Amino acid sequence: MLIIRGVNVFPSQIESVLLEMNETNPHYQLIIDRVNNLDVLEVWVEVDGQFFSDEIKKIGRSEKEDSA
Repeated sequence: MLIIRGVNVFPSQIESVLLEMNETNPHYQLIIDRVNNLDVLEVWVEVDGQFFSDEIKKIGRSEKEDSA
């Protein structure tokens, strides 16, 4: 369990959200840092090869489909 800005964060919660997304592989890395005395959490994910594109429009379209 991680405590980020007073909130309990379980890595298993992050993993379950990532597994729901078709665009990501189940490989991720959590980066925890402290900036100006505040904890910061970054989640780095591996994008599935079939969804990888250098075109921003395709990535944006994929994000919109997930939120719908």
